[in-house]
Amino acid sequence: MSTQKIVADEGAQLDFSRDMSYGDYLHLDEVLNAQHPLSPEHNEMLFIVQHQTSELWMKLMLHELGAAVQRIANDDLGTAFKMLARVSRIMEQLVHAWDVLATMTPPDAAPLGPWSAPAKITVAADPDVGRALLRIHPDREIYVATDLPQAMEIAAEKAGTDKAMVFDGCYGAINMTRPLAEYLIARAPEVARRVDEELMPKWLRQRNLSPAA
Repeated sequence: MSTQKIVADEGAQLDFSRDMSYGDYLHLDEVLNAQHPLSPEHNEMLFIVQHQTSELWMKLMLHELGAAVQRIANDDLGTAFKMLARVSRIMEQLVHAWDVLATMTPPDAAPLGPWSAPAKITVAADPDVGRALLRIHPDREIYVATDLPQAMEIAAEKAGTDKAMVFDGCYGAINMTRPLAEYLIARAPEVARRVDEELMPKWLRQRNLSPAA
């Protein structure tokens, strides 16, 4: 049976030039071309897609929470509970999605660090990772430490300050020296004010959500 006969028998539509297609409705061209790796590393695409999809799920979660608040205010509890149940499922989706990123081992992730968050000094707490970084970035200042405390010491020494921070590119953890932690604690009230008044409203506007929602 020819393709033309199948199309004729099923009444399938093949020409969408005058209609909105599936891809047009979802803006797939923009979505699927929104990944722009900065490094030649194969694993960076996984890193980007993981975080972009998480942002989309969080956008939907905030959308549902905002609507649930309005439903509760209108005493429409049944609909609100349905929306909150959806939020719960979204949270589960966010948690399980990290299982995919977990397939990227620390040595896989380490080379991405200098590309995603360039620093003057790179400290590797694993000799194999350090050698890999030197091969990839021979022009960078890279030191190899045996453990995290030594990495902190090297970072503080090379930076010339006791207020040093070490970003763990493998796990996304931030470690800092005690003087820097004490300084940040002292600044906490001002930082909290800025988050509430500037940064959080900006974050919500980026997702087309009202800060009052």
